[in-house]
Amino acid sequence: MGIDIPAQNRSEITPEQKKVNKMLKQKRKKEALTYLIKLCQDDVSAKLYEEILLKEFYYPHAASYRAHYEKNRRILGEYPYFRAELSTEVSELDFLLLKCDEEYYKYDILTKKMEKIMFPHPQDTLNTRAEEGKVIFLSNYYHFKKIFKIEIENRKDNKIFPWMKDPLYLYYDNIALLLPYMQCFDFSLLLKSERVVFLFGKPELSRWFENIQVKLPDVYLNLDDNDDIIQTIMTIKLANDKEYWENKRKVSEYYSDLSKQDLYNRLISGKPRIVFFTGLASTATQYYIRDLARACNRLQIPNRVIREQGNLFRVTSGDLFRILNDFHPDIFIVINDFRYQHPYIPANMLYFNWAMDPYERMSYDSAEKTTDLDFILDIWISNKQSLLTRGHPEERIIEGPIIVPDAELFREYDLSEEEQREYGCDICLFSNSGNPKEGLENFLKTLRDSPIYSTLEKLYTAAYEGLYHRFYAGDWLYSDDEYRTLLEGYRQEYNLSLIDEHINATVSKFRELVGWVIMRSIPMEWLHEKGYDMKLWGKAWLNHPTLSKYAQGVAENGEKLAKVIKASKIVIGTNSVASAHPRVFETFLSGGLYMGVNIPAQHDYADVRRFLEEDKEIVFFYNKEDLFRKVDYYLENEERRKEVIKNSQKKIRSKVNYDTFFPQILAEVAVRLKRQIDRDRETEVKI
Repeated sequence: MGIDIPAQNRSEITPEQKKVNKMLKQKRKKEALTYLIKLCQDDVSAKLYEEILLKEFYYPHAASYRAHYEKNRRILGEYPYFRAELSTEVSELDFLLLKCDEEYYKYDILTKKMEKIMFPHPQDTLNTRAEEGKVIFLSNYYHFKKIFKIEIENRKDNKIFPWMKDPLYLYYDNIALLLPYMQCFDFSLLLKSERVVFLFGKPELSRWFENIQVKLPDVYLNLDDNDDIIQTIMTIKLANDKEYWENKRKVSEYYSDLSKQDLYNRLISGKPRIVFFTGLASTATQYYIRDLARACNRLQIPNRVIREQGNLFRVTSGDLFRILNDFHPDIFIVINDFRYQHPYIPANMLYFNWAMDPYERMSYDSAEKTTDLDFILDIWISNKQSLLTRGHPEERIIEGPIIVPDAELFREYDLSEEEQREYGCDICLFSNSGNPKEGLENFLKTLRDSPIYSTLEKLYTAAYEGLYHRFYAGDWLYSDDEYRTLLEGYRQEYNLSLIDEHINATVSKFRELVGWVIMRSIPMEWLHEKGYDMKLWGKAWLNHPTLSKYAQGVAENGEKLAKVIKASKIVIGTNSVASAHPRVFETFLSGGLYMGVNIPAQHDYADVRRFLEEDKEIVFFYNKEDLFRKVDYYLENEERRKEVIKNSQKKIRSKVNYDTFFPQILAEVAVRLKRQIDRDRETEVKI
């Protein structure tokens, strides 16, 4: 709300003005401020003295207030844990902020009254010490510099799950209490960690803590134990606890009566009820679950998806029991985890581990902990032997599904002229790894705590240099045995005091973090030699020593990614583990030509040639010269490029998709389960 202040007639100096001027000259600013406020409340001369008040205590700081407010309004408007509505302009507020010395006052434009705001707290004595990682709650606390200090000191990084964060709660009775501080404090550093949660008023407080995924406060720094805010939160907790135990009881009753025959009947009906679980550990796995759930929707297979709602949230057993009780699913599907890692899953429902991690990471005792109702959906369709050697019974290993994107999301979008200019190129690549130096650094970090770190660092740095030059020459390595031979050569060359166990314990990690990353980079470095028109998408390329000039940042999964592909002539694939990579299908469905590095059959964990015919529906390159030759050929032969794309699209849409794969998998599980039922009956008869 603005103020219409008339120009002052300087020929008429009132005694009150003289008194104010004297106070200001004597630097008695607080007295002058208090006196001016009193004068502003005089209806006769209010506007005259208000002009003096604002000229002395508001206008010198107005630009700074406006800048702070606009910046804070913008960043808070985009911040995920701030839901209050903010005025669009400072001028729309019903108060002005006055500054006297280092103190701030809120001046009400209508009532002409003033109140001191607590910024910072005068003589603040609040003990803000709290154990690292504890969830802190502050109520109506305005010392934001101190809050920032608390946020830093209290923050605890989760080394196992680095995306997980613990909230720091800031509660205020209403948004108006925060508005003055938005004009004199920069909130950007406080919000950087994205773990500060603003709550305004009791209704929003209740709505937040009624969500069973949120973490409750451990420490209320400035509240007494009997404060009604604490009582409100505890009442909500008791209600959630009551629901938890009731749901758990009902779930136990329901699943205790569920038999294998019941599960078999649901499977052969084609409509079993399915719960998918995914977390924030991997953006990719969230997309895979999303797309399979969408396929189930199209197939009219009832399903639900459980996932964390954000980095501050946790999927709890309360979540699980609620959905088990409400939905009564028959199948639980999760990526990479076994049932024993989720102890709250009922024993007599089907459990599918959609296994995607390289099986070398799988513990050898995992098979011993599984049950008859635990099935592995084997994404590495060409690498079943790794599961068998770990003791998993073949009867409970189901082939596929390989990862295929949703054809409704990945399709040929129409591009605007601006999008074609921004995304268009002859060759592009998508990968969030591909910087070899960073790969080496990340690997060495895993060795830092070793008592022989300096020796290991010397070995692996030398091996990195040799491996890089070897790969650049086109001499690839794939297996642990090949890497072990390489490392043994450098151990002997440098006469390093290492035993076999030191190398055996780290060779797989070196292959994954270093070797695979070099193999992603080399083909693009080859193309760089010849100066092709390229764009590289993903975090890895921004700091790449050779290829950073091609870096474009991250292309978000979905429509943007599909448009980037459509604007490119050729998408290069450099995955060295599995040729049936999701990018193959995303590329063809979006209207691009996928050209992948050849992986020898014995090292290809998922061979895409089982689905797409080489040179008719997909293209591979075998070495540097072959890459140049095929890139040139398809850039010069547009009709042939489009022909391969159309052939592949036809195959993917008709046969290579979840809508086809998943009913086949359910039918196969039904066959395997029927064998179990028959064996169980035979055993009962014998007994």
